Amino acid sequence: MTSNSSTAADAAASKGSYLTLCIVLLVGIAGGIFPVLQPLFVGGLIDHLGLASTQGGAIASSEMAGAGVGIILVSLLVTKGDWRRLLLISGVVALCGNLLSIFSGEFAMILGSRFLAGIGQGALMGVATAAIGSTANPDRNFAIFMVVLFSTGTLGVYTLSTIIADYGVNLGYILLVAMSILAILMFPLFPNSGTGETEVSTSQPGDQPGSGSLQRIVFGLIGILLFFTGLASVWPFMERMGLEVGLSAAQIGSSLTVSTSFGIAGGVVATLLGDRLGRIPPILFGISGIVFCITIIYLMPGQNSFVIGSRAFMFFWIFVVPYLMGTMALIDPTGRAVVLNMAMQYLGFTVGPSLVGFMVAGSTYTSGLIVGLISCAVSAFIFVPVALTLKRGR
Repeated sequence: MTSNSSTAADAAASKGSYLTLCIVLLVGIAGGIFPVLQPLFVGGLIDHLGLASTQGGAIASSEMAGAGVGIILVSLLVTKGDWRRLLLISGVVALCGNLLSIFSGEFAMILGSRFLAGIGQGALMGVATAAIGSTANPDRNFAIFMVVLFSTGTLGVYTLSTIIADYGVNLGYILLVAMSILAILMFPLFPNSGTGETEVSTSQPGDQPGSGSLQRIVFGLIGILLFFTGLASVWPFMERMGLEVGLSAAQIGSSLTVSTSFGIAGGVVATLLGDRLGRIPPILFGISGIVFCITIIYLMPGQNSFVIGSRAFMFFWIFVVPYLMGTMALIDPTGRAVVLNMAMQYLGFTVGPSLVGFMVAGSTYTSGLIVGLISCAVSAFIFVPVALTLKRGR
C-alpha cells in the first residue's frame, strides 16, 4: 500500500515537473525569439517606413543593447529569489515596449521603444535561463530549449516573412505583444526560486555542483565569450562566403535553410544524449567539430565544402551550446553565472562581426574564418579545465 502510494506520488511529481519545465520554456521563447525574427523587422522598417539602412541597424543594435541590460539586471537580482516577481516585471516592460512600437512612426520613437522592449525580453530570457539552470539535468533541458526555440524561430521566419513584407511590421509587433502577455500569464505557475521545482531528471555521478568560486566563473564566462565571438565571426558572413565560391543567392538561401534543420538535429541529439557521457566529451566533440568545419571551408574553398561545412557547423553549434550552459549552471548554483552566460553570448555576437568588419580586406571574408578558428580553439582550452573541476566535485 505504501509502495503504491509512493509510486503514485512520484508520478504526480514528475508530471508537475514536466509541466513546470514547459512553462519555463514558454517564457524563454517569449524572451528569446526576437533575435531570430529581427532581420524581418529591420527589413520591414526600411521598406515600409522608409528608414535608411543605418537607421535600421541602429534599431537592431538598440534592441540587442536593451536585452543585454535586461540580462545583467536579472543576474544581479536572481540570487534574491522571487523569480515570479522578476517574470512579472520583465513581462510588463516587454509588453509596454512592444505596444509602444506599434504606435511609433518615427525613428527616435522606434529606437526608444525597441530598447525598452529589449530590456523586458532580455530579462525574460534571463529568468528562464536561471530556471532551466536550476534543474537536475540542465544540459538536456537547455538542449530541449534550443530545439524548441530554433523550431519556433524557423516557423516564425517562414510565416512572418510574407506577412511583414505585405502588411508591414505592426502585425509582427502584435505577435510580440501576444507573447509578452503569454509570459505574464505564466506568472502564478512559474517556479519562484532555484529550489528544484523544475527538476525533471537526476544528475550523473561525478557531476556535482561547484562552489561557485569567482575564478571558475570568470574563466567560464571568458570561454563562452570567445566561443560566441568565434561563431559570430563566421556565421553572419556565410552568405558572402557562398558568393565567393560561385554559388547563386538562391543556392545559398536554400543551403542555409537546410542548415537550420541540421541545427535542430544537433539539439535533438544533445537532448537524447543528456549527460550520459558527462560534459567533457560532448564539449570537446562539439567545439572540435566547429573547428574542423571552419578549417575545411578555409583550406578547401569550393561549393561542396561550403555546403557541407555550413550544415555541419550549425549541427555542432546547437549540439554543444547546451553543455556549455549546463556547465555554467553547475559552476554557480545561485544562477547568476548562467544568466551572465547569456550576456556573454550577446556580447560575442556584437564583437565578432565588428572585428571581422574591421579586418576584411577587399572582398574576401577569410579573416572571419581565421578569427573563428582561433577564438573557438582557444575557448576550448579555457573552458574545458573549468568543466573538469565539476568532475572532481570542487
